[in-house]
Amino acid sequence: MDEKEIVLLVERLGVSCSFLIFFVWTTYKAANWLGEKIILPLHDRHIKFIDRLENGLESVVKSQENTMGILNQILLNTRELHELKRTKKETANAEWSYLHKWYYCCYWVYRIK
Repeated sequence: MDEKEIVLLVERLGVSCSFLIFFVWTTYKAANWLGEKIILPLHDRHIKFIDRLENGLESVVKSQENTMGILNQILLNTRELHELKRTKKETANAEWSYLHKWYYCCYWVYRIK
């Protein structure tokens, strides 16, 4: 459109309608610029951030699985050590009890003589 056609269009539609068309056109151009320059790059960075976050969470899950495996192994070893200690203590108590009874019997036998 050249200038003569724009002037004829403004004369035919009127000034207020021409301003409305101009306002709609500038709003469209502003929204288009906003989408291209701000929203799309922001969206792309957001998607990259989510991808990095997923990768980070995967590594956190792997490290937590490893940690839980180590913790379970420590728990099993601690349980085995506790059982060994308890068994050893019971054995020692049984031996002590046997020795104590033998000593007690000998003491009374010696005392009776």
